[in-house]
Amino acid sequence: HISADTPRMLLGDAQRLQQVLLNIVNNAVKFTEQGQVLLEVWSEEVAEGGQLPAPPATKTAALLAPDKACKLMFSVRDTGIGISSTDLGKLFSSFTQVDTSPTRRYGGSGLGLAISKKLCEAMAGTMWVESPGLGK
Repeated sequence: HISADTPRMLLGDAQRLQQVLLNIVNNAVKFTEQGQVLLEVWSEEVAEGGQLPAPPATKTAALLAPDKACKLMFSVRDTGIGISSTDLGKLFSSFTQVDTSPTRRYGGSGLGLAISKKLCEAMAGTMWVESPGLGK
């Protein structure tokens, strides 16, 4: 779902943003056997007088609408298996899997979310996770 007041044209790094969104949506789908995955998009205007960080040399900083600076916000919610509070801190570590047992059901290298978090930070953003707990 894209909020109606979200600008349709923005200046930013579309390729990196696409990589981040693919990683987090793919994870949500991978860990959701039944139910739903919901991606929401909205923008928040930067307060008058407030400034976005200066773009780095690679031009990957914050997204700009043609007439104003804004932050583009994303939320991915799912009805998947959840994650325990003790494992939340592991999600953004490179080469780390929450389930390290030899019989784990879900594959992956443990790099997707770590890379996504670094890409968000390179674009002057943040990334975090919230979960009600494993199996909830």
